[in-house]
Amino acid sequence: ITITGSWANNGTFTAASGTVTFSSTTAAQVIAGTLSGATGKFYNLIFTTTDATAADDWEIQAALEAANDFTLSAGNIDSNSNAVTVTQDFTITNAANRDYDAGTATLTVGRHLADSGNKFTDVASAELKMTGTGNLNSAGDLAKLTVSGTVTKTSSNNMLVTNNFDIQLGGNLSTGTTCGAIRHTGGSGTNLTIAGTLSGSCAFWQVSATEPTISITGTVSFATTAIEFIFQYSSVGTYTIPAFTTNGYLTLFPVTNDVTYTIGAGTMSAGGYLFKHNTA
Repeated sequence: ITITGSWANNGTFTAASGTVTFSSTTAAQVIAGTLSGATGKFYNLIFTTTDATAADDWEIQAALEAANDFTLSAGNIDSNSNAVTVTQDFTITNAANRDYDAGTATLTVGRHLADSGNKFTDVASAELKMTGTGNLNSAGDLAKLTVSGTVTKTSSNNMLVTNNFDIQLGGNLSTGTTCGAIRHTGGSGTNLTIAGTLSGSCAFWQVSATEPTISITGTVSFATTAIEFIFQYSSVGTYTIPAFTTNGYLTLFPVTNDVTYTIGAGTMSAGGYLFKHNTA
């Protein structure tokens, strides 16, 4: 089915294994009504437009579900802070006038997220959930990241998570082999939680001015002992590193004087300890 205007489901829509393509020529189209569950979910969704402006081409007005793939080929989508759940792949083409605005809502992806052009935008309370086995190719910053599946970062860019960072029990996040590091930049009022497994061949940074709430009860198992788990704080103070075990380096890297680290009893670092300093 190809839709050149708006969509309103006030009854039952059965997607089966078909594709709905939204192909507008003008902005401000609306996708409304029941957009999830047995009477409203889609299977494949494709968005494309000849409108070459930065205006929102589609506004999603309810929680939306795609039982297979969600692809933004051209245009701008405003989720209006409605949750979007994609069972397989979420893809945004890297070109001008492509943007998916998550607002304050959650985007749940069951396999791959491909956003090499930093076209996924969110605010401090928005969340990306990766629930299956797949790749995370993000060129930009994320507000909240939750991993409950087996996920590999594939972008060579540094990836910043500015609010809560959560690898859940049973989840596995690999920093990948094409470094860029993963950096949690959230400070006071945010959480850094590793209850599952952090792995990969690239460094992981906690880098902020203030201290988040940190819980590391899972496994930190990098590809080699040369990979660093880095704690970098830029304000004077005392910072606590909870007891945990890493097979790589535990690196303490303050960027100002008078920073004190308190390391939890039982912390083990098979690669050793690195002490760096870069006075601001």
